[in-house]
Amino acid sequence: MEKKDHKAKFILGLIFILILGILLFLTFCSKKAEPEGPSDKNNPPAETPTGSKSPESSGFMEVNKPALLEGMTAIKWENNDWVDVKDPDKDTTWYDYSKKIGEEAAKWANARTADGSYWVWIPRFAYKISQEKVDIIFLQNKTTLDKNSEEIKDDYILHPAFSSNVEQGGWNEEITGFWVSKFEAAKNENGLVFLPNTYSYNNITIGEAYTLSKSLPYENASPHLIKNSEWGAVAYLATSPYGRDGVEVSANLTKTTLADGTTTSVTAGGNGTDGLASTPQDALENNKDQSTTGNIYGVYDMAGGLWERVAAYIHNGNDNLLLNGKSMVEEGDPKSSNAFKTVYAHNAAEDTNEANYNANKSRGGDAMFETSSGVGYLSWYGDESSFMFGNAVFLHRGGTTLDNPGVGIFTFSNTPGMAGNPLGFRSTIIVK
Repeated sequence: MEKKDHKAKFILGLIFILILGILLFLTFCSKKAEPEGPSDKNNPPAETPTGSKSPESSGFMEVNKPALLEGMTAIKWENNDWVDVKDPDKDTTWYDYSKKIGEEAAKWANARTADGSYWVWIPRFAYKISQEKVDIIFLQNKTTLDKNSEEIKDDYILHPAFSSNVEQGGWNEEITGFWVSKFEAAKNENGLVFLPNTYSYNNITIGEAYTLSKSLPYENASPHLIKNSEWGAVAYLATSPYGRDGVEVSANLTKTTLADGTTTSVTAGGNGTDGLASTPQDALENNKDQSTTGNIYGVYDMAGGLWERVAAYIHNGNDNLLLNGKSMVEEGDPKSSNAFKTVYAHNAAEDTNEANYNANKSRGGDAMFETSSGVGYLSWYGDESSFMFGNAVFLHRGGTTLDNPGVGIFTFSNTPGMAGNPLGFRSTIIVK
């Protein structure tokens, strides 16, 4: 009997030891190895916005992820041509908005729509101007938080093109960015397109340019004639360290005479003097100093080419408002700005160039009043500054090959809005 008790105790002891061993083994296996230094909890992956204040991410990686439209293909430059990016979410080499270092320039995101047109992504940012320099902070999603999820400093301003303030050139809601056509508008058998090394589309009124831009066949999007605030956003990004870093964008001075005797320009600079280049690739490569980045990835034709109309006017009652711009002026209240147009103030007592310029001096973001000191050739780089007045009630930008003095990305001047050889345009897209 005593032997049986000893045997039972012995078995129970073995069971106890076995259970204890199993528990110790499970505890050891389930314990995660701790890395040296700070915990991984404080170091999320690079693509995730840091900080406890991070908003829900739309894919923020230094800049807001380009919002590709249905039928829009991300592209990158390889072996002297554009190639499709098969997986733009994983292959992020198709864009890099890093600061310019030496000869290395930023790679702004490029994409191509199904009609063959080329577009460049302008991501949401805040800016600061001092001593003819533009500094940029890219912002997360639809917020005013920087990449570290910190609120921007008081001396930085959310660029109005990305805001919901339509009076200052904003959209009807906060946006993460917008697409701008890489080139001036052209025309082919399929209609309005934006292609390199082709004849710029001219000899139409500003109202026709406005209507054509809004009629672009892109689903779940709001294409439109570029607004002055959007022009300003591209110009500021181009001038910043994320673009040319203070180097002036060279002018497209290529012009050509068509079979009907009319004169126009060639997109992306053509052969550099008087016509088309041998290939679109040659036009891009040979004229890349005319791009906002100084390389293939920038926006072309913003200095020279044709005068580019923007969706802006003064409402002084002049007949040209309806004669040349009826579709734009009558979009909503003719006297008020909306998401598609900007109505600038005018001096009813004088209605002169200088008086109307002074009536708008407090405005920012449109690369006019912050970058010029008055009427004349007084914009940055000696570009022309001339405001709307009298019968010249509409605004256009950039200058033209037909009038070389003062041509540049900060050039602005007035026009009655009529059709003419030196007058072209470009479009932008807001993704819904």
